[in-house]
Amino acid sequence: MNAILTIDKAGRKKLLLYGAGILMVDTIAIALAFYLQLHGYWILTFALLFTAVYAATVGPVTWVVLSEIFPNRIRGNAMSLATVFLWIANFSVNGSFPVMRAHFGLPVTFGMYVPLFVLYFLFVYIRIPETKGKSLEEIEQILIRKH
Repeated sequence: MNAILTIDKAGRKKLLLYGAGILMVDTIAIALAFYLQLHGYWILTFALLFTAVYAATVGPVTWVVLSEIFPNRIRGNAMSLATVFLWIANFSVNGSFPVMRAHFGLPVTFGMYVPLFVLYFLFVYIRIPETKGKSLEEIEQILIRKH
């Protein structure tokens, strides 16, 4: 199911939390599959699950939340800066993967990404408000109260 179709029904925070949790478990499963040398369909299944969950949750929902959490007066600049940092993170993960794989092997490499999902989950749980059904002005007031 597509995140854009479910985002207003399920809620942004819920999709981000479920996505991060499932991606974390799936990454552990990939690391274990490589460690136990369960190649073939196991790896393919876990990789496809990861792609599907990411495409239905964290991937698109992050952009929606970012477009909602910044006040109108700085939204353009803040979105530009957030986009730069998202691309830097994307480059860092994709650039570090072959190096880590060569030095540590696939099980450890995938295992090293698990704490990132834990941190992401905790950050969303603690710091990101649910924005479903709220106006941009209401979201701004919620974020002002949190600080």
